[in-house]
Amino acid sequence: MSTTTSSLRSILPQLEAALKSFQSSDSKFRIVRSINPSATSPPSPKTLFILDSSFNPPSKAHLALAKSALHSSSTKQHQSPYRLLLLFSTHNADKAPSAASFPQRLALMTIFAEDLLKDLQSAANHKDYVLPTVDIGLTTAPYYTDKSLAISKEGSEHYPDSPKHVHLLGFDTITRFFAAKYYPNFSPPLSALNPYF
Repeated sequence: MSTTTSSLRSILPQLEAALKSFQSSDSKFRIVRSINPSATSPPSPKTLFILDSSFNPPSKAHLALAKSALHSSSTKQHQSPYRLLLLFSTHNADKAPSAASFPQRLALMTIFAEDLLKDLQSAANHKDYVLPTVDIGLTTAPYYTDKSLAISKEGSEHYPDSPKHVHLLGFDTITRFFAAKYYPNFSPPLSALNPYF
């Protein structure tokens, strides 16, 4: 069921409280909301698809990336069960805060997750396809290498089986991902990316 404007208004205070709690903590990663399409508790994922963005706002490109990764034919190359993490960094490496407040972005991410699950359900091409849970997470880490580390260290409650991280990257993000300037603590800088290849 899609989130209506009135129910969004009702969850906005919860999202604001979750954001404040995260920002006042020493945590580098926290899940603030999960959209589980099943009535049962979601299984611990073996593969974690990570869509990291400023979500200002979530776009058709975000939707295309997520749908492409989670389409039943695409997931066959990865170990199941799967989960999608929509990740928002409160300390983005390149982007200053802009018009949409952080709680508003979390609300937009909630709508995005619900719309994505609806689209996946309608596009499922066989009855055995299981819709994944979508987690909405926050991180203070600005760089991919630090984000993966934070998820691995602080996400064990939700991801106890240490799932494989699969980052979903658009073109603009790929160019930043391979930019040496983001890895000054590594020699050579791009050696920071060794765990991804």
